[in-house]
Amino acid sequence: MNIGTYRLGWSLIGLMKPLVVKIQFGTAGIRGKTNIDITPTLALQLGAVFGDYLGNKGTVAMGRDTRYGALMLAQSAASGLMSAGVSVRDCGCIPTGLANFIRQHQLAGGFLVTGSHTPYDMSGLIILLGDGAYLSPEVGRDLENRLSAVLPAQAGLSACAAPAYRPSGAGRRATGTGQAVTHRQVRKEVF
Repeated sequence: MNIGTYRLGWSLIGLMKPLVVKIQFGTAGIRGKTNIDITPTLALQLGAVFGDYLGNKGTVAMGRDTRYGALMLAQSAASGLMSAGVSVRDCGCIPTGLANFIRQHQLAGGFLVTGSHTPYDMSGLIILLGDGAYLSPEVGRDLENRLSAVLPAQAGLSACAAPAYRPSGAGRRATGTGQAVTHRQVRKEVF
C-alpha cells in the first residue's frame, strides 16, 4: 500500500489555503473518515481519473452501502465518471457482490462506496475492473499518479463559473432571470 499526500480542496476558514490530507490507496481502494479524509471532492476526482483510465468510454456500475455519506460520495463519484465520458449504472444499495454484476453485464468496471468492516465513521472508495477484480498494484499506482496530477491543479472558489445548465421539458422549473414558473406552465412548457 502506498501513502500519498494530496490537496483535496480549499479551506475557507484557512483563508483559501490548500487543505492537505493523507490518504491510503490500497488494492481495495481508498479508505478514511467520511467527509474528512474521504470527501465528495476526492470521490469526484477519483471518478474522473478512473473514467480517464478507462479511455473515457464504457459503463461503470456504481454501488454503495447504507452508511452515513455513502449516497453523497456515490453521487460525486458518478459525476466524475460521467464528466470523463463514462456512463454510470446506479445499482443503489448493493452488497459487495458488485463484481458479479459487472461480469454478468460486461461492464467496463465498478465503483463501490462502502465502509465494509471498518468503524461506522469510515468509508471506502473501491474500484473494480471489468473482470470484477480489485485493482492490481500496477493499476493502483497508475490511478494514484493520475490522481496526484489532477488534485494540485484544482481551481480555487473564485475560479468557479456560474452554472449555465438549463434542462429541457418538464425538468425546467425557473427561467434564468429567477422568474417563478407555475406547474401549469411546466405542463404546457410555456415559459
